[in-house]
Amino acid sequence: MGIANPLKVVLADDHPVVLAGLVALLRRIKSLEIAAVCSDGDSAFKSIVSLKPDVACIDIRMPGLTGIEIVQRAKELALMSQFVFLTGSVERDEFDLANECGASAIFHKDTASEDLLAWFEERVSQHLRRDPSEIANSLGAVRSLTVREWEIARLVARGMTNKEIARDSKISEGTVKIHLYNIYQKIGVSNRIELANYTIHNLTIQR
Repeated sequence: MGIANPLKVVLADDHPVVLAGLVALLRRIKSLEIAAVCSDGDSAFKSIVSLKPDVACIDIRMPGLTGIEIVQRAKELALMSQFVFLTGSVERDEFDLANECGASAIFHKDTASEDLLAWFEERVSQHLRRDPSEIANSLGAVRSLTVREWEIARLVARGMTNKEIARDSKISEGTVKIHLYNIYQKIGVSNRIELANYTIHNLTIQR
């Protein structure tokens, strides 16, 4: 018997090992349905248009249509899917393009498992509540941050640079940038000053 109203997801990546890993990871989440698995941009876009998933998790660079082009075309068709990008690099232009097209999050392929799992678990929880106001609620946004994201937010509030945060957290600067992008998207801020102020104000209600 199927799960009522599962979060419907389309996955796309041109690397078979990455794709298999994504499938295995997301199958651990209850109330999530993997509606399609694609290995190129063209088939991914067709699946998104026909299946209208709640979330499309796609490689930012694929044969055929790129992840950016897929999102741009989906927006032109007024599709309501959320988009999550996977990347094997951390190039500046990717962050700018992802932000411009409205991607909900970016995850590095080599280090994404824990954070990607947490992101999807939160989306499943929101999906089952079916309460849009909860997603925009400040407390809901705070609680959607992972432990790692809160650590980085606190370090930003202390005035530390990405290089200093990377050294303190024992991760790469690129990974710090990815975490910051996802934090900005979750809580609705656009720069480090806004993040620092937000963090200081909400420290007492973090999970």
